[in-house]
Amino acid sequence: MSDRSITIVEKIDWANRINSEFGDLLLEDEEVNRLLKSLQNSIKSTNSFMRKLDTLRFCSECGNVHGSCCNFRIDDLFDAKILLINLLLGVGLPDEREIEGGCFFQGRDGCKLMAREIICVDTFCDELIETMGLESFIEFKNISGEEHLNVFLLENRINSILSSYGTGFGTLTYNE
Repeated sequence: MSDRSITIVEKIDWANRINSEFGDLLLEDEEVNRLLKSLQNSIKSTNSFMRKLDTLRFCSECGNVHGSCCNFRIDDLFDAKILLINLLLGVGLPDEREIEGGCFFQGRDGCKLMAREIICVDTFCDELIETMGLESFIEFKNISGEEHLNVFLLENRINSILSSYGTGFGTLTYNE
């Protein structure tokens, strides 16, 4: 699902199609629902700690000077599974890029996704790490690790369900 030759629009189309075909089935599963709630809680914890550290302001100011880390090249690193998870969380996916040269999911008010790729959550430049301090950085990594674990567990559960219907992440293609 993370094939870089697949465009972000194709990945969005895939996620929308799978959600349309299997979304209700996935949401009927108790384990999927438990993991979605756990993921939402861990995302809130991660975001709360990021606000406490004022990382969004720091990154925004830096992006205005040096260009954003959330640039169009980051799209290549997105996996369609995380897009499907966002749909299951009730987050709509955009049809077009809002900010020229920005990530497909970057909006004027920040990221449009609730569940994000690990690179979007855990990538900090040396300047930000120095500003926040090593102790805070380590604490953040522990907090964000819960979010990543929940994404991993949720992806596995979804794949298990889809596989029981003769399909799964490994057998799905973008251009069906």
